Amino acid sequence: MTQMKQILLVGTGPLATGIKMRFQDDSHWSLTQIAGTSEQLAQINQLQTQVPLIIIFALSGHGTDFVIPEVLDHPLVRKGSINRIIMIATAGIDQEVQGSLKYNEINDVPEYLREQRYAVKVIDETEVPYTIFRPGDLVAGGTRPINLFAEGTQMQLEKFHMKQWLV
Repeated sequence: MTQMKQILLVGTGPLATGIKMRFQDDSHWSLTQIAGTSEQLAQINQLQTQVPLIIIFALSGHGTDFVIPEVLDHPLVRKGSINRIIMIATAGIDQEVQGSLKYNEINDVPEYLREQRYAVKVIDETEVPYTIFRPGDLVAGGTRPINLFAEGTQMQLEKFHMKQWLV
């Protein structure tokens, strides 16, 4: 019998909703979702840390640099068996995008990019296997091949289709 895997989904926007829908009817996965606010961190206590844990950060807007360290520092997360961390960051945090980007509802773009960069650094320092997605515009629906770029490589700005990596 296959062991159930546990997902802690941090975020509540459209991307988090899509991720939640992907796993909600799959008996191999148990998903706990929190908004990413300090008040909701108490929900982490619901985790069954005896099963492999995957943390998915699907946050939007400012504050990512506060939420991610706080989640990763929670006692149940620290003593749990974290198998992987996944973060949906944003393209441009390492000046890898040629051209300019617009960030919805973000007025202070340099600060936003610093917050994203810091959050990625915090994840890297956990020494837990991780995947960071740095999409440009998120577009639901449709599929096409995903282009992967090694860390530090220049990339052309493309639309990222959420459905491709959730399937």
